[in-house]
Amino acid sequence: MVMMMYRYPVEREKYSKIIGDLRVRNIAEILKNDFGFMVNINTVETNRLDLVAWFKGTTFAEKPYLAAEIINWKYDYELTDINRKDSMIRNLTQYEYKRRWLITSFRRNIGSFISEFETYDIEIKEIGFQTQPTHSNDINFYEFFKARNEANDKRPWNEETRKILRQKIESWLNE
Repeated sequence: MVMMMYRYPVEREKYSKIIGDLRVRNIAEILKNDFGFMVNINTVETNRLDLVAWFKGTTFAEKPYLAAEIINWKYDYELTDINRKDSMIRNLTQYEYKRRWLITSFRRNIGSFISEFETYDIEIKEIGFQTQPTHSNDINFYEFFKARNEANDKRPWNEETRKILRQKIESWLNE
């Protein structure tokens, strides 16, 4: 019997969707529950903004306060797809928002495009780690990578990680 070694705890496409959705939902939940925003999120498969947030008490017809594209990539992954970069810029500049955020695990994920995003007044926000679900369909993604000694740039989604992310969001909102 041949034992296959997998790079991901599930099939790669499914992994990417789970990881992408996780960070978007985590940030949306913190903005809504901790800071009182009304939040609209789009699924990873759509080519629309990941997240749009309004101050509570305003209507969805009013100009949103915040628009965000959100990346949950590992340290050594870098944006190289020009079409993806252009799509992110188009999404973030399509309407008038008070704040435009590109939230990424690491600044290096944006690579050579950092100045281009900044040209459009897109604030690049670095979290400093990739977030992994602790359980998804009975699979602990974080433990999968930890067992392979590949968890240095990753954190499990738990109360401690939520606290770190909340503190970062709070400091960004106060800038």
